[in-house]
Amino acid sequence: MDERIGKHRVLRKLGQGGMGRVLLAESTGAGGFVRRVVLKQVRDVEDAELRRALLAEARVQATLVHRNIVPVLDLDDHEGEHFVVLEYVDGMDLRRLLELHGTVPWRLALYIALEVASALEYAHRRTDSSGKPLGLVHRDVSPANILCSWEGEVKLTDFGIAKTGAALERGIVGNFAYISPEQASAEPVDARADIYSLGVVLYEAITGRNPFRHKNDKVTLVAVRAGVVPPISDLLAPADLRSIVLTMMARDRNLRFSDAARLREALIGVGQRMADPGPAFAGFLRSAQSRDKQPALRRIVEVGRAFTRRLTGTAPLSDVRDTVADAPRASRILPIAIAAIALAGAGLLWWALARRPSASQSVVLAPSAPSSPSPPVAAPTPRAPAPSPESLEPPRPRPSPRRPGSLSINSIPWSTVWVDERPLGHTPRLGLSLPPGKHRVRLRSAAGDERTKLIEIRPGEDRKLTVLFAEP
Repeated sequence: MDERIGKHRVLRKLGQGGMGRVLLAESTGAGGFVRRVVLKQVRDVEDAELRRALLAEARVQATLVHRNIVPVLDLDDHEGEHFVVLEYVDGMDLRRLLELHGTVPWRLALYIALEVASALEYAHRRTDSSGKPLGLVHRDVSPANILCSWEGEVKLTDFGIAKTGAALERGIVGNFAYISPEQASAEPVDARADIYSLGVVLYEAITGRNPFRHKNDKVTLVAVRAGVVPPISDLLAPADLRSIVLTMMARDRNLRFSDAARLREALIGVGQRMADPGPAFAGFLRSAQSRDKQPALRRIVEVGRAFTRRLTGTAPLSDVRDTVADAPRASRILPIAIAAIALAGAGLLWWALARRPSASQSVVLAPSAPSSPSPPVAAPTPRAPAPSPESLEPPRPRPSPRRPGSLSINSIPWSTVWVDERPLGHTPRLGLSLPPGKHRVRLRSAAGDERTKLIEIRPGEDRKLTVLFAEP
């Protein structure tokens, strides 16, 4: 893209925002000065009052100077078009992070919520030169507007741009899956609307799903207006954090935290919180970035190998779940489908092999080949009686009484297996070949519980053993 907008050289288009085009550009200056910036075009609207409100809002955001808010650097005018110049954050937004990783560990999700709450607290209490509150409300707190740098920083962007002033109270603005019930009903909003939206973001980061998102915007709005209560069991976090999230998402705004300062106090008080989560979050982002660069074929191979290890009993089921969960959302379906087909094929192969005689059986049943030529048999004299047909048939070998049997072992939940104190990996173990006699089977669950069984295998017998650790 070879385009210049004033002193900015456009590198590429980043997307389409609420204001218009969003561009990545290089800002140049004297002495070889170069800085990467983001240009957001103020969309061309017919309503002159609305256009003035958009430009006024950009000027207001330029006054927001906070470490958790993406700063406005300039307001540029080029050939009649207005562009808001924003600082470029080198990293990814939370929406992309969730697409890559699915969920965020609750301690890191808590860190994100604290940083965003700090930005909201600062912006909500901003006043004009006379000390009158500006009444800034973001109205679009969503994963796409939460930027995460490779250094572990969290910054809120688009604060108030194109979403403030009486002119915009006429309709619904913001992402429908994150807006508050009062915003969905086109009612006046205050700081508690942003607290609600942040609650939805925090819930989605921990659980991996948005409780209100539907393919149809009308259905989404109906769900938001009804104040659907998300399932608390999906929120894998401490009880105090679960309570905070549900308070943030209360349908009645009077039941939420009254302001972002009280929200931050509650979040800081969550037990087992990380003392310095920034470096840990930076490492988490780097791991997500490396997965983003992995070829899809490699992800397919990883999932297939996990299912194979599970089938052969060398890995617990949790390893398979972790491998699938680490895969990006968009690339999960194909690996799982291929792995399922491979799993079914392996099961059919095992069933076919189980019905065939084993190699040891073939050795016993097959007549042994002579090591040297047999001596010539003397021809019978004419007076000798002719041999009967039965005497001409080779002798039929009798089955060996020591023919091995097989043992298949499974347990709920999975466990480590020893047979006669010989380690054999994890359950399930299928078709173990064992000599006839008594064998000692020992199983140990992940929780450390042990069960010991004495199993007797008869020649050629197929035994199955299933152990439920819930039973004594």
